[in-house]
Amino acid sequence: MLVPKCPECLSPDIDPDANSTCGWWRCANCGALFDYESALIELREAVDFRSAIETEPLFHLNSRLATIELRVAGGPLQPVSPYSDPGEMHRALDAALARGVIESRRDGAALHAYAIPGADFHTVLGVDPGVGAELIGPRLVMKQEPGEDPISYTVRWLDWIVESANALVGGQLQAAKGRRPEIDLGTAEDEEQRR
Repeated sequence: MLVPKCPECLSPDIDPDANSTCGWWRCANCGALFDYESALIELREAVDFRSAIETEPLFHLNSRLATIELRVAGGPLQPVSPYSDPGEMHRALDAALARGVIESRRDGAALHAYAIPGADFHTVLGVDPGVGAELIGPRLVMKQEPGEDPISYTVRWLDWIVESANALVGGQLQAAKGRRPEIDLGTAEDEEQRR
């Protein structure tokens, strides 16, 4: 559905400009002056365009807060291991977002762990950027270092998840701009190298 919006700030609060002699419109929110045709954009396209010019990563990990939250016995954020099932990983990602351990710049953006059934059962990262299609990323397998405690492992795992999610979103934006994405979504060989 076409919705007339300000091409600058996406506000629907637009009216014909009283001082214009050639049919320009003005945004009451930001004051931009434009022709009506440029206001007829799909809101989804405008949000995608605005996202494409953003340079800041979508997700951010607060490692210090992650460590604090993981040390709370019985708290919502529990440590994971290389042997955690998809449900445990999903709950950890949900708790990290809910507790502010992982923050996103866009409402509705989220991270998920999905089980992929089949002969080679595995868990993959799902990234909901808050607008557009959900992205499916690499397998959620990461080798635990010798002597690494569960809290340190989980913080490192969350950091890797955030990096992977931001790389997926960045690859999608490059593709939207007509460039070839520079991200490898992960193969079995990549997983072996991480082990």
